[in-house]
Amino acid sequence: NPLWRILPINPLLIGIPREIIFDYIFPQDSLQSIVEYLSMRPVLFSIGGIDFFSAPIFAGLSALAAFYYFLRRRPSSLNDDDFWTLMMALALGVIGGGVLFYVLAFGNGPAANLRMILLKRRIPGGSFFGSFWGAALLAYLYCRARKLDWRPVADLLGITGPLALIIMRMGCLLHGCCHGRP
Repeated sequence: NPLWRILPINPLLIGIPREIIFDYIFPQDSLQSIVEYLSMRPVLFSIGGIDFFSAPIFAGLSALAAFYYFLRRRPSSLNDDDFWTLMMALALGVIGGGVLFYVLAFGNGPAANLRMILLKRRIPGGSFFGSFWGAALLAYLYCRARKLDWRPVADLLGITGPLALIIMRMGCLLHGCCHGRP
């Protein structure tokens, strides 16, 4: 077991200079294991030759966490049919808004993103802000069409949005897509 795995705290966080850490605490032969430990993991695991990527898995986990919160705190004004239809509207808003905003604002521009979607039959990415506002818009339209009070649903969206963002950012960091630019 390398020493860095059993340390109770991270030496960099308490102000020990990097030179001391890498020259005295960690021997040079363990430097490779440190780099491997800190590297990103776009593929979380593989089963039967099928790779399971971290970003989509964490997107699903964030959706499950938001759904669970909605389920536990659902407004009393929503009956079962309204609740499940609202969940479908939220799911469509999250997926549609995230992809639409990504295609319009990120990547290589709208034309190149659309070309990639059509040629490779693959969605190149998503956007949290597009997902959040897409879900909010469809939830609002659904509540308005069914003459339901929008405010309790908006209160729940205000909590589940950041909750989903926290979980999703962990997946994005592991995937290597949201680490920033040098």
